[in-house]
Amino acid sequence: MTEFNEKMPWSKRMEMINEHFPSTVHLEWTRAFNDVELFGRILRDILKVDQTPAGRSGPRPVLDRKTATERFRQFQRTDFSMMPFQETFEMLAGDRSIRALAVKIGIDRNMVQKLLAGTRDPDIDLIKLIAKSFKKDPSFFAEYRAAYVLGALEMRMMNSPETTIDLYKKFKPRPTV
Repeated sequence: MTEFNEKMPWSKRMEMINEHFPSTVHLEWTRAFNDVELFGRILRDILKVDQTPAGRSGPRPVLDRKTATERFRQFQRTDFSMMPFQETFEMLAGDRSIRALAVKIGIDRNMVQKLLAGTRDPDIDLIKLIAKSFKKDPSFFAEYRAAYVLGALEMRMMNSPETTIDLYKKFKPRPTV
């Protein structure tokens, strides 16, 4: 059976599950998830398996509350920071040294120091790299979400110029006489 990994879309995962476990095809998932005890067991197993290194046999380690809550928020797609990048990065960094952060992320110590000091803003690629090193989706960072939304909006505007006229009229300040 192919290993599940973070980059595999859910539709592909469901295909694999249905292929290997045909009895799940007709399972009423909504009804199953309404059973709080069953839902809790399934979720606990997902979170445990997700944190266990591939190929490790035996019982899964017990999750600490902080890790379980964090993984649950990621699973629900509600794991977002509302703080600016610098504060979010400081929070993720915790009490790690600059050198430890540089090694963890795979970037130069000077860059880590500039990011923590707020004298350097990260580009999208750097945000992705930092997010990956902390096992976060890049959308965890507000700056990534803003860039994504602005990019999608720009694409929409370029593909639909008539929309730009309506929006321009709404946002352009009216001249004062």
